[in-house]
Amino acid sequence: MTNIRAITGWSALALLLVAVSFAAGALWRHKAIIDAAKNPDRVLPHVPTPSAMAARVEIASATAPLEFQSPRNRPFRPRETLDTALLPLLKDTVPLPVEAGVGPGSGGGLVVVDDAIIVVDQSGKFAVVRDKGDRIGKLALPDLPNNAAEYAKQAAPPREIAPGVTINTGFVVHDVDFRREAAGIRLLVSYEKFLPELKTTALTVSAILLNEVFAPLGAWEDIYRGQPLQTEWYSGIAGGGRMLIRGDKLLLTVGDYNQDNVFMNSRLESQSPESDFGKVLSIDLRTKARTIVSSGHRNPQGLTVTSSGTIYSTEHGPRGGDLLTRIVPGTNFGWPIVTLGTHYWSYQWPNRNVDTAGKTFTSPTYAWVPSIGASNLIEVAGFDRAWDKDLLVESLKAKSLYRIRLDGENRVVYSEPIWIGERLRDIGSLSDGTLVLFTDSAKLIFLSVDAAKLAANKREWPLPINPQTEINTPQTACVGCP
Repeated sequence: MTNIRAITGWSALALLLVAVSFAAGALWRHKAIIDAAKNPDRVLPHVPTPSAMAARVEIASATAPLEFQSPRNRPFRPRETLDTALLPLLKDTVPLPVEAGVGPGSGGGLVVVDDAIIVVDQSGKFAVVRDKGDRIGKLALPDLPNNAAEYAKQAAPPREIAPGVTINTGFVVHDVDFRREAAGIRLLVSYEKFLPELKTTALTVSAILLNEVFAPLGAWEDIYRGQPLQTEWYSGIAGGGRMLIRGDKLLLTVGDYNQDNVFMNSRLESQSPESDFGKVLSIDLRTKARTIVSSGHRNPQGLTVTSSGTIYSTEHGPRGGDLLTRIVPGTNFGWPIVTLGTHYWSYQWPNRNVDTAGKTFTSPTYAWVPSIGASNLIEVAGFDRAWDKDLLVESLKAKSLYRIRLDGENRVVYSEPIWIGERLRDIGSLSDGTLVLFTDSAKLIFLSVDAAKLAANKREWPLPINPQTEINTPQTACVGCP
């Protein structure tokens, strides 16, 4: 009996120790999760249990982004080498995981905040990427107030009006940017907002305040809402929506939504001072007052400012004539009267005989014929002295970067196409000069200099084929949206 009681006692003690150990382990894992939420630069330790994962989701939703991959479990990242005129490059491609919530589409963008990359997709879902793709997390923000559910119920469905031409598309997010304020990080997003009472849409910019780990500190607030779109059919993808913050001013590009009196009946809104369509606007972030900076634009998809203070934009032309323009207050680039392109189905541009009423139009800095589907652009800084201060222009249809060498503000010496093989939607730069590209296929592409190959100073021969220089990409009838 004594032996039985002793054994029973030892068994109870062993069970107690196991329970204490389990509880201590659970507390340690819980503390690790909370520490990771408070310190997003630390990698969260692997916690395999479902209960711990549930706790991790809950905490991440309330505070910091939920991370889905770390250096220990990241998927295979293909690395390629690219040869350019002046530099050998390394190209690292990071697909954004499904768990991050962002998906492919014809919209969205990125913004770099202290080397953390905030990504938004075309539907308004957010993710944050750190350490060049080693850590990717889902960013839990309130839904954008775009009234997407009402749009899905009430809006006209997409339809094809000609071979390859689909209308009623483009209910998208256009861009994302930020600025630091005393209260935190102000995140701005431009997008198409559905107005149920009018059964139409309006280009909108909304902002939300975040803390240092990108947790929301309030609700979305509208900074700008354009005129309601009253057109024969919907073409939000031709809405522009690119943003650039300079101090207390927000520069915003607004497309003409194909209101050009060619693709649909219009009063040439891009030329009207009473309309925001086809303009670059300056919006005061304190008062929300807006002024027109430049006019006569079609679909301005890119906007940047150089180290010397020069502002450049890129925009889609019709068949041919995508433009690089230097934005100066009061300039008018002539659309839809003046273009370097033609109609998609003829050899002329129908508005060329329209009376200009004595207006003087500004010529672009550069044009691409055939069209490349120009999207965003950036001035290179800290990448390599061979490229620094050049412009890099992204393209959608041509799936390439174009390195622009300038001589002064308004003369392009050359444009070098660099084949990437993806539709490029947005571009940013990290503190070490690494370039990061956001693609329509929901990938991030990191470009850096191949330092070892550059030091060896030995180029491959024969040179790899660049599809952009070896073939002529056929034109498609995209109605302003390649």
